[in-house]
Amino acid sequence: FHLILGEESARKNPQCLEAFVAAVQKREPDRKEEDLVLTYDQSPGGLKALLEKLYGQAEKPTGLCVALVSRYILTQGWLQARGFRIPGDVSLICRDGDDLMDCIIPAPAHYAYRTEIYGHRLARAIATLIETGRVKDHTLLVPEFVKGDSMGPVPKNGKKQQRN
Repeated sequence: FHLILGEESARKNPQCLEAFVAAVQKREPDRKEEDLVLTYDQSPGGLKALLEKLYGQAEKPTGLCVALVSRYILTQGWLQARGFRIPGDVSLICRDGDDLMDCIIPAPAHYAYRTEIYGHRLARAIATLIETGRVKDHTLLVPEFVKGDSMGPVPKNGKKQQRN
């Protein structure tokens, strides 16, 4: 499994990288961060070049977690245009959520913030700021995982069908 995100996003959000790497290394201790986290120059062309390199190898990845909904859509289209089945050959997760997810087939596995919880915590933080003149340094908002239909099991041999 690989996390794919733009270089700028990687620099701005090191906590996301650390959490992803820690979660994978918990199950696969030998996996290195440089193998798990793949970055590109934020452009559609940069992502396409990364996918070309990644899927030009003999052993093709069986799972990707892609940051940004627009880049998830690009990745899904790129894979499907080359004959990869989602989730048959590649499991695909979007790190972000959006109302657009309801319009994508297969329905993407993704992370979504529950707006009512986010709104409540934001209102509470604003009320605290007004009352005390201070606000906590940070509030952790944990997104909800939405399973979708874009994830599937890896075959028993550990590899999905190899395509070029």
